[in-house]
Amino acid sequence: MVKKTTFLILFIFALVPPTALSAPHSEAGKAGLAFLKMGIGARAVGMGEAFVSMADDATALYWNPAGICQLQGGHLTLMHAEWFQDVRLEYLGAALGRESSAYGFSFTFNTAGEIERRVKASHQPLGTFSAHDMALSLSYARKMSPRWNLGLSLKALYEKIYLDDAWGWALDLGFLYKPPVEGLAVGGSILTLGPKMKLRHENFSLPTIYKLGLNYSPAPFHFKSGNLILAMDLSKPTDNQPRINWGGELRLMDRIALRSGYQLGYDEKGFSSGIGIYQQRFRLDYAFVPYSSDLGETHRISLGIEL
Repeated sequence: MVKKTTFLILFIFALVPPTALSAPHSEAGKAGLAFLKMGIGARAVGMGEAFVSMADDATALYWNPAGICQLQGGHLTLMHAEWFQDVRLEYLGAALGRESSAYGFSFTFNTAGEIERRVKASHQPLGTFSAHDMALSLSYARKMSPRWNLGLSLKALYEKIYLDDAWGWALDLGFLYKPPVEGLAVGGSILTLGPKMKLRHENFSLPTIYKLGLNYSPAPFHFKSGNLILAMDLSKPTDNQPRINWGGELRLMDRIALRSGYQLGYDEKGFSSGIGIYQQRFRLDYAFVPYSSDLGETHRISLGIEL
C-alpha cells in the first residue's frame, strides 16, 4: 500500500509542467483571482504562511486538503481579514474527520467595496461600482496508510467586476507524510489547478501554486502543557518567482500561542506575527502583516470551534 501511495504522490507532482517551475518574473500578476492567494486563517498567516505540512484545522481546506484527515469529529473555522483600500476577505470552512477519511466544505468571499467609475481624468466620478469574488469548495481526504494522507478539493469560482462576471472551476491536490522521526511532518499541495476563465472578451489564467513544506516539533521543546513548532514551505506560483515561507509557533500552558514568520520572494511583505488563545473547544487567533511602500498593514481574526 505504501509503495502504491508513494507512486501516486510522485505521479501527482509529475503533473507540474516544467514551465511552471521556471516561469520568469515578468509573468508576475498575469493570473487572475488574486484573492485565492491572500492567505486563509490567522494562525497560518501569523506563521508566515508556512502551513502546508501542518494543515491541522478547517483552514486545511485552503492550504492542503489532505490535512483534514488529521481531524477527529467536526471542526469549524470563521475568518475575517481587513486589507488596505477597503478590501475585505471572509472565510467559512467546515470539516468532519472520521477514522480513515474526512470531508470538508469551504466558502470564501472577497469584496473591494465601492470603486469610483471614470471614463477619463476628472475631478468628479460618474458614480461607483463594486467588485467581488467567491470560491466554493468540496473536499475529500483519505488515510492511505498510518503515515500517508491524500486529499482532493473541487472548487467553483466566480468573479464580478461592474457589469461583467465570470465562472470557472479548479482542483486542489494534497498529501501529508509522517516520517518515522518523532515530531516531523512533510506536506505538499497543488492549489487552484484548472482551465482559464473569461471575463468579457479577456481570458485569464488561474493563480495555480505548487507547495512543498515540512514542520518539526523538537523533543526538548515539548513541555507538560505546550510545545514549539518550526515550519518551512517552498512555493512556486505559476505567475511569479519561487518563494520561501518560515514560521514558528510557541504554545504555552495549553492556553496561549505566540507566532511569527517571514516570507522571502514577495515584493511588498516579509514579517508576520500573531497570537492565539485556546479555551476548551474554542480558539481565537489574530495575525498582523505589515506591507512596505506605504501600503499599510493587514489584519486577520479567526475563530476555530471543535464541534
